[in-house]
Amino acid sequence: MISNLTLCNEEWADFFAQHNFFVATSLDGPQQIHDKNRRHFNQSGTYDEVFQSIDILRRHKATIEGGIATLHRGNIRSIEEIYRTYRMLRLNLTLGYMTPTGIKVCKPLTIPEEEYYTALRLLMELWLLDPDPIEINVFEAIIDGLMNPRQVKSCLEDIIGFDVDGAIFPCHAAIGYNVFNFGKISSDYKISSANSAWQSIKDITYDLIEYCNQCEVFGMCDGLCPYSNSILHSDPNHKPKDCGPRKEFFLWAKERLSPYLINYNNDEQHGGS
Repeated sequence: MISNLTLCNEEWADFFAQHNFFVATSLDGPQQIHDKNRRHFNQSGTYDEVFQSIDILRRHKATIEGGIATLHRGNIRSIEEIYRTYRMLRLNLTLGYMTPTGIKVCKPLTIPEEEYYTALRLLMELWLLDPDPIEINVFEAIIDGLMNPRQVKSCLEDIIGFDVDGAIFPCHAAIGYNVFNFGKISSDYKISSANSAWQSIKDITYDLIEYCNQCEVFGMCDGLCPYSNSILHSDPNHKPKDCGPRKEFFLWAKERLSPYLINYNNDEQHGGS
């Protein structure tokens, strides 16, 4: 369960522990960064409450091992401070960022793709030099893709998104974009109509995966997304010849990580750790 944890207390912590919940929270960095956007209606910040709730959950033996940091215009240049905060709290770090696309996005906070991947490069350098690093979802996925080449599957196999009014979408990213609306939960809802729309988007997605199959970063990258294509190019089937900053980052990461992975494989083969 992902929560901002502002209402977490001893009772909730006991409940989460008793029923084996895995709890993650939203934390955008140190207090001065987090509290700029993560605020109550009275404009007071929520960092102290998040910090206290993490302590409560751990004291009650509930599982709280990860957090999600949303990178945006206000914190993209503070990636080191974000990492230090998560390391201090011993939270694994999942990264997202405010893309310049989409209907419901907050335009003043969006960052261009190249700034996001520049920040990831700096973060990876910090991470590789850290003698006691935390887990970072993007980097763990890259390493897994390099060590265990695999056939990428569509995220539609595992994910579905719901808007606050009950509208159904193939994933959370597409919420609010009516081209991908499968209908709305209601007493007279017909599941057959959703199946047809879902299969159409799934077919497009697997076509894009097949297109990406020959790319040298296939397996490290999530691949092309029909939702992103629709927003950026007005065509869910769009197949670019060059993925720009995204591909450049994965090629750099592949080269940067290779020496570490060679040493890791040698240790594994000789029974080391």
